[in-house]
Parts: sequence; structure tokens; C-alpha cells
Amino acid sequence: MHELVHLSFSARANHLTTHFFNRQESYFDYGIDDSNFTIANEKRQEDGQKLGQISKKIRSKVDNYISFRQGVGADGSTETFTPRCMLWDLKGGYGSLKRYNALYETEDTFVPQDVVRVELPKASESEWIKKLDQVGTTTSNALPLVSDQTGRYWADYSGVFHHPRALMEVQGYLYDPDHAPKGLAKGIELSSISKLSKRKKQEAEFRLYDTGVEIFREELNGAGEESIETQFRNILEECDLLGGVNVVVDIDSAWGGFSYEALRLIRDSYVSKGTIAVWGIEDNDGGEGRAEMCSRISTVLALSSLASAYIPLALPSRLASSSSWRAGGLFDSAFESITLPARLATSEAEYMSIADIIAKASQGIDGERRILAGLKQMRGSKSLDLGGVNSDNAWWMDRRQKVEWRSKPLYKRRQVVCGPGKFIVVRGEEGKHIMDANWNRFATIAAAESNQNIDEWTQNSQRVDITLSEPMPTSEIDVHSGMEPEEATATSGLWSSRQTRVTAREMAGFARRWWEIGNNTGESGDIVEELDELAELYNVDGGGWYDDGFGFNSDDEGDDFD
Repeated sequence: MHELVHLSFSARANHLTTHFFNRQESYFDYGIDDSNFTIANEKRQEDGQKLGQISKKIRSKVDNYISFRQGVGADGSTETFTPRCMLWDLKGGYGSLKRYNALYETEDTFVPQDVVRVELPKASESEWIKKLDQVGTTTSNALPLVSDQTGRYWADYSGVFHHPRALMEVQGYLYDPDHAPKGLAKGIELSSISKLSKRKKQEAEFRLYDTGVEIFREELNGAGEESIETQFRNILEECDLLGGVNVVVDIDSAWGGFSYEALRLIRDSYVSKGTIAVWGIEDNDGGEGRAEMCSRISTVLALSSLASAYIPLALPSRLASSSSWRAGGLFDSAFESITLPARLATSEAEYMSIADIIAKASQGIDGERRILAGLKQMRGSKSLDLGGVNSDNAWWMDRRQKVEWRSKPLYKRRQVVCGPGKFIVVRGEEGKHIMDANWNRFATIAAAESNQNIDEWTQNSQRVDITLSEPMPTSEIDVHSGMEPEEATATSGLWSSRQTRVTAREMAGFARRWWEIGNNTGESGDIVEELDELAELYNVDGGGWYDDGFGFNSDDEGDDFD
């Protein structure tokens, strides 16, 4: 078996992760003769409903053991089935979720008589969770729809039990979805935030790359280095053959530096040659200033240097202010489909490893071009770009620069020309002619946006058709209202793009001018040189890469503000 391990850093990343694992239950087979897996659910047992007595359905092509692990509960007899994942969050980020759930209630609650136990007030349990406890499954129609208001914490709609060792809590900062979405240093009351100056508030936030690096190295409560050397190692030891590691992280906060330190340790000691795909969630709602841009540059360069592939996740400007619940669902709609071939049983013809998927999406890459900026999701006739084409690296500019930038033709500001490799997943339960029609619509839209004809665009496209007995699951969480008909065939695409070159040059333009002002460490010359070298790697012409040292052409003149 080729197990996949999932690592999630930050509340925003955990929203995507929660959508992902909720959606996996639709693939579970509860047939009487089902030997594919066993899952323990104490609510079903309380109701006297034995496993195997639930209505039988067609066996799924998905091998649930790839993403889930079998174990035994605290009573020594209850079989458990929990995600192969680790989730990091700040103090308070877990909302109403308890570390020790119904399957693992072994927490020592003894408090000496002369000790007063002081705890922060916990968030109240959501109506969705209360109803889930009654019906026992996320696929029930009885569950209420989650909304921006009722999905403030990812735990408000988490439908799976996590192993206690999967939940990592960074103690030094507090999280509140309303008052401290980027975290706030402990010792500062949430009620006093409005009284702080902008500078004081920023200094207290968990917001910059260097802060994350420092906190990981200093974390004494098990969420730093100890979490990798114990919990992550235990997860690896449970795998027969590791198929890859998916990492989801909020890059526009201190989680960028924190996750870099974690991945550096993983690369050095545990997965030196294995596949690690990093999915970086960007905050494109306007930004705060130059320090944030320095932090983003540091994070992107650091994570992409360790990853087998780095995939930026960014919403288009019209959706940039979406809640973390809604954004997580939109991102997962593509994440779930792109990684689906790696979760199929290896006996299935459509099975592909994470390494194979990356290779197809980045065809012609020699190991240096690791950034895959093209990510598109389509259902029915509606399409949505979710990748680096939406990256906003111009919010640091002053008013004059923004006017100059926006006066440029759109093709100069955003260049979505595709590289030679493309990986496309078409999924559904309809006939092949329906899937072909959906593919044609998808290719037509993507080719037009890339200023290429369909023949050029599809020349090196790796298309994988996956026919499932289940439509693309939504776990009853309607994040696609008015955008994606649930019954429609879904098509997802991942590819390398010339947009990476534009993004790198935007960052280089900033570094030349502002790096040493907005950042206290590092030399701007080294950063600019690294970004310029990155930009050169992504020069696309006629569907191929300029690998002959041709460098920047005249069309790029004036892209930098120096």
C-alpha cells in the first residue's frame, strides 16, 4: 500500500483539511461482506446498529486505508479508523473540539487539592456537531447546512475522530476567528485589542516568517521539534510504504516559518527522497505592508526549496474576502480531485502516485521548476481559478506604483501561459461522452486564457478519467451554492505556468527597493538574485521552456519598480 500522510499548519489550512476528510466518508463501504475497512463509531454502537448492518452499496474504487489508519480505542477493544494526519493550531484554535474524544477518553483529570485549575472558556458546540452526534454520519441529509457564521472554527463541522496525537497546539499565542485571526501573543486580553496601536497589534500577532521559525525552535509543549521526532515518526512507522506527504499551510503568517522548520527536520531525518507536495494558502485581501511581503517571499523560497512541488492556493479578487470555511471548501474542491488518483486502490487502472501526478503536471521539469501555479476547478459550465494566477504581489506598492502597474495591459500583469505539462482529472458517474464534453469545455476555457489554441494547449496534457459510483462529495457543506451544480461532472487541472515568472519578478522588484526596510534579516542582493534565477526558469514560448539561457525578453521591460 502507498499511504499518504497529511500535515496541516494553521486554522485556515485546517479548514481545507476538515473539508477534505469530511468528504472521504462518501467513499466508505458499509457492506456486510466488506473487507476493505472497518470503522468504529460509538454512536452507532450505542444505538445497537452493528457495523455491516448498514445498507450496502457498490464498493468504491478509493482505498480508504491510504488516508486512514486502523487502531484500537482506549478500552482496548473498539476498532478505530482515524486520518493519517497531523494538525497544528494556536491555543483556542480547536474551538469546542476536545483532544480526547469518545474513542480515546483517557485524559487524566486529577487536580491536586491545593491547586486551582484555570482554563480559557471553550467555544460552544455547534448545532452541526450536535446533530452529527445524533445521526452518526456526515452523509446524512438531516445535518444542517454550515454557513460563514456557523463554520467559524473548523471544529464546528469536523465529522471525523482524530487521534489525540494528531492535534498539535502552539501554546504561546491565542486564536480567535473574530478578534485574532492571525493569533495574538498570550498575555494580551482580546478585549483590549481595539486599544492597541497598529504597530503594537502587529508586534503581538503570529504574522511573520521569522516569528514562526523562532517559535518552532522554542516550542516546549510538544508542538515543535518534539512533534516531528515522536508523533510524525510514529505515523511513518505505521505505513507499509509511504506514498507521499501533502502539506497545507497558511503562508502569509508565521506558520510559513514554522512549517519550514518542520519540513526541514522531516527532509533531514525521515523523508529525504520521498515526495512532499506543499499547498500554500495565500491571503489576497489587500495585505498589510512591506513586512508581510518580506515574509511571503521568505516563505515561498524556503518551502519551495524543500518541496517536490509547491502549489500556491489563492482565490480570485472577487472571492478574496471569503470566510476560512468557504475558502477551505473551494480550495479542497480542487485538492480532493487532483490527489484522487493517488488514493485509488493500486489495482485500479487510474491509480497514480503523488510523484506521478507532479511529474505529469510539470512535464519537462528537471527538478528545479517546482512551482505549479496553474490550478483550475470546473463543474458543469462554471470554472474557477484557484492557483497562482490569482497571486497578488502588488499590494505593497504605493499609489503611484499601483496606477502605473494597473495601466499595463492585462497580459503583462498576469501571464497564464501554460508550460509543457498539464495534469487533468475528469471525474463523475456519467457516460464517457459527457466526460468528453466537459473536458472540451475545460480545455477551451484554459486555452483561451493562456492565449493558445486547443491543439497547443492539449499537446502535452495528461488526462485521467475516473468514473466513480459516487459524484464528487460535498459532505452536505454547500460551499458551491450557485456556482457548481452538485450533480455535474467535475474537472480539475494542475500545471506549471509562466505566471510564476511574473510573480517572481514582482517579488524581485519589491526586494530591490524595500527589503532592508521591511525585513530585519538577510541581504536584498541575495534575495533578488534568487528570485531572478527563479523567474528565468519559467520563460515559456510555444508551449516549451527557454532552457538555453535566453533570459528575459523585451516584452518584460518595465516590469520592475526600481
